Amino acid sequence: MFHPMIAGVTLPGMGLVALILAFMGTGPVRGFGITLIIGIFTTLFTTLVTCRGLQELALSRGIMSRIFGLPVFKPTLDIPFLKFARVAFIISWAIVALGISELAYKGKEAFGKDFRGDESSLVAIAPGAKVDTGKIAALAASIGLADTTVTVQTPVGGGEPTLRIETELTKDKSKGEFANVAAIVGAIKAKTPEILKDRTASVEKLMLSREAIGGSVSGELRSNAIWSVILALIGIGIYVSLRFETGFGVAAMVATLHDVLMTVALFVFFGGQFNAALIAAILLIIGYSVNDTIVVFDRIREELQNNPGRDLRDVIHFAINRTLSRTILTSATVFLCAVALWAFGAGDVRLYGEVFIYGVLTGTFSSIFIASPIFYWWHKGDRKGVDAAELPRTYSWEAGSDKDA
Repeated sequence: MFHPMIAGVTLPGMGLVALILAFMGTGPVRGFGITLIIGIFTTLFTTLVTCRGLQELALSRGIMSRIFGLPVFKPTLDIPFLKFARVAFIISWAIVALGISELAYKGKEAFGKDFRGDESSLVAIAPGAKVDTGKIAALAASIGLADTTVTVQTPVGGGEPTLRIETELTKDKSKGEFANVAAIVGAIKAKTPEILKDRTASVEKLMLSREAIGGSVSGELRSNAIWSVILALIGIGIYVSLRFETGFGVAAMVATLHDVLMTVALFVFFGGQFNAALIAAILLIIGYSVNDTIVVFDRIREELQNNPGRDLRDVIHFAINRTLSRTILTSATVFLCAVALWAFGAGDVRLYGEVFIYGVLTGTFSSIFIASPIFYWWHKGDRKGVDAAELPRTYSWEAGSDKDA
């Protein structure tokens, strides 16, 4: 009942990312990591136990006569992907270089409040009040605080709603603590007092709570973010090297690094800012990307075992073409979920969706045009000098190799 391929792909990739988020993240990011850990194990149970049980029941009762799938491409598809690898490699890394240059040009402007320091406050609003958060953000921008996030929070199980205002940290201490957020609350009181629970109260009393992230805390967040990404990349490289061989491990690590940098480049190009939620999304992309890469690598390894004398270029073409339908279908499913988050979400949820859209596209691209070619170049186009013992056994449940392809 236990499926080594499914567990072997899911646990090291997404599992490692979830652990890093849970232990190195803070606040909502840590909560996201814990939720992801729970989701991974429930998904594995559903896939390995529930789905299999339902399929066996349906087959035994005659409800299903066979288990079928919907291939996107014909099994005989034979696209010479390595032929385009060098051009794809140059173009993709050129985009990465442009993104890093854009990041360097923007400097501190590319970092959000989490990494620069911020201050926030909760403001009581009138029950049933129709709050236009976009209008309030525009109001903050009109007084020189464009980097402001406004959300309406309603306690689970009922309770009075509050308005959460997050803005830039007050640098001029002569204005007093929380001067920026107080200025926004004052503007709300002057321009849209109808949304406030007590429109006659002073600005100080309207602010139910106040919090600030100083420079030292934001610096620690930046450090944790960088280390979390580095640890994830190293962990993935070590795991793939142990499970497959060194060439696979190096290829997986470089391809995953490519996905991270490409995602950051696209995000910066479209005006995004780094914050804690972005780091969580990037770590999630790392987990997704290595999952897709391992599926291709597993097919390459299987074919190398079944046909050790076959040309390495042909083996890689065979493996990519045979897994292409799976790659496209999986990526399309995840892509639609990411689009839904981006289209219907708000705040950090919308950011998750946007970043994951970039990640799905780059992850799919890299598993075909980055990871496999690097493995090919690592061995200089042949398998000489590689001990057959380095290649783990083929599992009995894996499909046989198509030797006529």
